Amino acid sequence: MIPNAQVVADRFHVMKQINQELDERRRQEKRAAVKIKNRKEREEKLAGLTHSKYPLLKNK
Repeated sequence: MIPNAQVVADRFHVMKQINQELDERRRQEKRAAVKIKNRKEREEKLAGLTHSKYPLLKNK
Protein backbone atom coordinates (compact mmCIF):
# COMPACT_ATOMS: atom_id res chain seq x y z
CA MET A 1 0.00 0.00 0.00
CA ILE A 2 2.83 2.40 0.80
CA PRO A 3 5.73 1.59 -1.57
CA ASN A 4 8.24 4.06 -0.09
CA ALA A 5 7.67 3.11 3.56
CA GLN A 6 10.64 2.00 5.64
CA VAL A 7 10.46 -0.86 8.11
CA VAL A 8 11.60 0.29 11.54
CA ALA A 9 12.32 -1.89 14.57
CA ASP A 10 12.07 -0.04 17.84
CA ARG A 11 13.75 -1.23 21.03
CA PHE A 12 10.48 -1.86 22.90
CA HIS A 13 9.11 -4.33 20.37
CA VAL A 14 12.47 -6.04 19.84
CA MET A 15 12.91 -6.57 23.59
CA LYS A 16 9.30 -7.74 23.89
CA GLN A 17 9.93 -10.42 21.27
CA ILE A 18 13.20 -11.47 22.90
CA ASN A 19 11.52 -11.75 26.31
CA GLN A 20 8.68 -13.85 24.90
CA GLU A 21 11.06 -16.23 23.12
CA LEU A 22 13.31 -16.52 26.19
CA ASP A 23 10.36 -17.23 28.49
CA GLU A 24 8.98 -19.88 26.15
CA ARG A 25 12.37 -21.62 25.88
CA ARG A 26 12.85 -21.52 29.68
CA ARG A 27 9.39 -23.03 30.16
CA GLN A 28 10.19 -25.82 27.70
CA GLU A 29 13.44 -26.58 29.51
CA LYS A 30 11.72 -26.58 32.90
CA ARG A 31 9.00 -28.96 31.66
CA ALA A 32 11.71 -31.26 30.29
CA ALA A 33 13.70 -31.08 33.54
CA VAL A 34 10.68 -32.03 35.66
CA LYS A 35 10.39 -35.27 33.65
CA ILE A 36 13.98 -36.36 34.43
CA LYS A 37 13.92 -39.48 36.62
CA ASN A 38 17.34 -39.01 38.21
CA ARG A 39 16.72 -36.73 41.22
CA LYS A 40 20.21 -35.22 41.38
CA GLU A 41 20.31 -34.44 37.66
CA ARG A 42 16.78 -32.98 37.78
CA GLU A 43 17.61 -30.72 40.75
CA GLU A 44 20.81 -29.49 39.09
CA LYS A 45 18.95 -28.60 35.90
CA LEU A 46 16.14 -26.85 37.81
CA ALA A 47 18.66 -24.95 39.94
CA GLY A 48 20.33 -23.67 36.76
CA LEU A 49 17.00 -22.46 35.40
CA THR A 50 15.89 -20.77 38.62
CA HIS A 51 16.41 -17.01 38.49
CA SER A 52 18.08 -17.23 35.07
CA LYS A 53 15.92 -14.79 33.11
CA TYR A 54 17.44 -11.47 34.14
CA PRO A 55 21.10 -12.54 34.04
CA LEU A 56 20.50 -13.72 30.46
CA LEU A 57 18.99 -10.36 29.50
CA LYS A 58 21.61 -8.26 31.25
CA ASN A 59 23.64 -5.91 29.03
CA LYS A 60 27.05 -6.97 30.34
